[in-house]
Amino acid sequence: MLGVLHMRLSITSILLITATSSLCFYAVSRADGLVGLWREDISNTNNMVETYQTIEFGTNGSVAITKIIKGKVVKDMRTPFWGTYTMIDSNTVRLELKSDSMRPNEKAIDIESFAITGDRLGMISLTTGVVPKTQKYRRVKP
Repeated sequence: MLGVLHMRLSITSILLITATSSLCFYAVSRADGLVGLWREDISNTNNMVETYQTIEFGTNGSVAITKIIKGKVVKDMRTPFWGTYTMIDSNTVRLELKSDSMRPNEKAIDIESFAITGDRLGMISLTTGVVPKTQKYRRVKP
């Protein structure tokens, strides 16, 4: 009787480990889709300046967001944010960001829902207190 119980527990454990591994693999594979450099789809341009944003997801969980201003008067001014990202589920990512203008221990935390279609990335901020805004990016080819 004890052998049968042990066998049932072993089979249950194997099934649970397999299901958990599959879910982890799915979340990792979704994160793999984010990895790389993305440029904001729409830039604000006039005859003096062009402004846009890039976001880069690293394979090691790092993220960098840069607001870029280019123009005749201002040459390539950048405002960087950097930090880490963590997958919450298959289409939600948590960003922990810092910038030079923040105090040393201060972080900005943002929860973003995202969808990837081909070389297009759409992100919607889900953080409380932030008006949901969709940002659209296109993948930058190496």
